[in-house]
Amino acid sequence: APLSYSIKINYVPAETYKKAGNISRGVYDIVSSDIEFDNFKRYPLSIFTARYYDETELSTARGILAKEAGISPEDGETRKVEKISVWLLKKLDGAQGIPSSAAKKLSPLELYNAALSGREKLWCENNAELFTFFAASAGITARKVGIGGEFKGLSLSGHAFTETFINEKKRWIMNDISKGVAYFQTTDGNFLSAADIFNGINSNCDFRDAKVCLAADGEIRLDDFSTLSGSYRYYFRPYSTLTYRLPYRGCLKKYKHFFRPDWAYSFFP
Repeated sequence: APLSYSIKINYVPAETYKKAGNISRGVYDIVSSDIEFDNFKRYPLSIFTARYYDETELSTARGILAKEAGISPEDGETRKVEKISVWLLKKLDGAQGIPSSAAKKLSPLELYNAALSGREKLWCENNAELFTFFAASAGITARKVGIGGEFKGLSLSGHAFTETFINEKKRWIMNDISKGVAYFQTTDGNFLSAADIFNGINSNCDFRDAKVCLAADGEIRLDDFSTLSGSYRYYFRPYSTLTYRLPYRGCLKKYKHFFRPDWAYSFFP
């Protein structure tokens, strides 16, 4: 079915201006809209799809998810996110710590196996990479997101997590396996993106109607946002920048920042 949008337009006819001695033409103003209006390039979701991963690894990952996480073709995307969160959090239990420099050279599946065997430790960047990879293997559009920056020459503490695009909701939702977070949502069922959290925290929103869906002890449960608000207020500071990591592979990967720089969102230039 076609999507429907609501656009409110205000019109002031030329006659109104003429009565005031003004020669302006009639003016149309867009007062509000459900969709964005601006003169900027729009990119397809396919820019974040699984084609940037090795197909053999994706196939292996799909088998792992089907066998161990219980992912099935009948699952909706939200349910897949929940299952991957519960499963991955349990598998990575005890693998958290400072990774070696060699971890950067490992593919997602190699990193996963190294963590399981105890040969490698993981921190938030690695956790985000693994969640993004397994989500992509399950057919979910996913991307890594980072938050950090500097203030007056001092580096701000950084963090990395994932966003997945849920077609059922037609929006990006934030996932943070390092904190056991499958997603955030409001009491009326709206899912929250990283930008929603970032904007809310920095506009002093109390998130009274927000819930966090936690993957813990092999199950999913809803809790108040306040249980994690202190942690995210620590990372999502006014001078921080959200960075959306664009995937890139091939022999030019090390030149990625020249040919395909990451997208960024911030309150300041």
